Amino acid sequence: MKILTRKLKLAHMTCTSCEATVERALMDIPGVLNARADHLENACDITFDEDMCTIDEIKEKLSETGYMPSGNGTVKGYAIAATAGILIFAGSMYGAFDPLRISSSASYAMLFAAGLFSSFHCIGMCGGIALSQSGRGSFPRLGMHGSSILYNLGRVVSYTALGALAGLLGSALSLTPGMKGALQLGAAAAMVIMGLKISGIRLPSWLSLKLPSFGRMNTGGSPFIVGLLNGLMPCGALQTMQIFALGTGSPVLGALAMLAFSIGTVPLMLGFGIISGSLSRKSGRLIAHASGILVLLFGLSLGGRGLVSLGIDLSPGSFIAGFFSSEKDDSAAKAIVRDGRQSIEIRVTASGFEPQIVYALEGIPLEINFKAEELTQCNSALTIPAFRKEFRLSEGDNFVSITPGKDDILFSCWMSMLKGRIMVVDDLKTVDLTEEKSIRKGNVTAPRPDSYVGFAEDKGTYQELKVVASGEELVPLILVAEPKKELKLEMGLKDFLYKDKEIEIVNAWTNEENAHLTTNGDNASASLILEKTGTYVILADHKLVGLLYVPEDISSESAESVWQRYMGK
Repeated sequence: MKILTRKLKLAHMTCTSCEATVERALMDIPGVLNARADHLENACDITFDEDMCTIDEIKEKLSETGYMPSGNGTVKGYAIAATAGILIFAGSMYGAFDPLRISSSASYAMLFAAGLFSSFHCIGMCGGIALSQSGRGSFPRLGMHGSSILYNLGRVVSYTALGALAGLLGSALSLTPGMKGALQLGAAAAMVIMGLKISGIRLPSWLSLKLPSFGRMNTGGSPFIVGLLNGLMPCGALQTMQIFALGTGSPVLGALAMLAFSIGTVPLMLGFGIISGSLSRKSGRLIAHASGILVLLFGLSLGGRGLVSLGIDLSPGSFIAGFFSSEKDDSAAKAIVRDGRQSIEIRVTASGFEPQIVYALEGIPLEINFKAEELTQCNSALTIPAFRKEFRLSEGDNFVSITPGKDDILFSCWMSMLKGRIMVVDDLKTVDLTEEKSIRKGNVTAPRPDSYVGFAEDKGTYQELKVVASGEELVPLILVAEPKKELKLEMGLKDFLYKDKEIEIVNAWTNEENAHLTTNGDNASASLILEKTGTYVILADHKLVGLLYVPEDISSESAESVWQRYMGK
């Protein structure tokens, strides 16, 4: 007898289920005395009798599991992370990935897709159980795959029932919009972590939940019963969806959410045997990695909706791309003021709110009539997080009264997918929805670059920029200054919608804050030195109102070249 212990480097292990799969496969080899896998290290310590098995036989067995010995897992992980980052950034810039612009009809489709792409992880957790049930028993009425159908039917029933229970618990707790938003953020965080794990990206140990092993679940019962018990598996994807179902605060909506998710897991789990035989291990892993990125995107989308439930609007598509939109935004209206009160009617349709933006006065009671014309599961209930209001809509008129404070007010459907905003102003007369010339609204005809690009004036030891903030943007819109030279910036705020809000200058790429403008009545000023070249964003109340461009050589720039850089026309 010759006892040896070896550490083998593996790849693609993402969770404790992967560890259990590797350990079971190794312990089935005659001569292997002990095996301990670690998905955080992507390695396995193996103790074996060399007289009974060789290291080559062990590696061959590992190849069958799909966890091939590899040395490039970290590089691949970073490549996947970079790809996901590029997708998110590109989508954010051009509005493709904007979690707040998903239509209401896409809600359950998104949950179905989340189940579909999460099922690659489900195979790692439950694949052995699924295969063990595929050939058990005889169910002629259901065809040759009857046992697999019963197993997956049991899973769907179990998941749906758990969703109903979670929703019932949520309704019993009387969750406020803020609590629902917090639950959505928790589910989003879990989904992001799960997406990163599925993608093969190594995470810190404190982000790894150690789950009990269900690898040797007793499958002696019927496939349907085993499927029901499958709902009790400690699965990260399942637990994430249960948090989401809890946040619905309704047993019906919780059940529907889990039903959509569970049906999404069926195609791959049902066809696992066929797929596993027709796809190579490498192809299966590549698909799993791509699925991890999509699960990550779903998590970010859910997180955006959770923020809306908390009254925070971080719609990425509106950050820069929306600023240079060529479309005119007609979905805005002013409240009507009569006898010391103000009122507005907002139409509620399947696609959103009309108008989507309402201008109202500070400190005067506002009566809103949410006129419901097309009610769906998504818009059947509305929330106003700032006032902790949540109410169900009925067909026709629905009146809600609030008194606006200084801050803008966000309102949304209960799922935080459809949203609108009440812009609080001091004087409605300063808001002109018909004649205001704004590059943001796209109603400027043939703009001249020198009208929207302003250069700092050289004063010898320093440079100076004087601008006017009008409506929702700066005039000129794009400012140009030298690097590493003191810049004195003066801003007139008389007709600025955000005159009472915080104004700051932030590096667009590093997110580093460079300056706060000091406000004094209708004026604001700052003195700063911009060390880095590139683009800086000027934010008022965390909204983009202008750009500051710092070129390496300001003498080589013109209004036309700067305009071409940012506008492309």
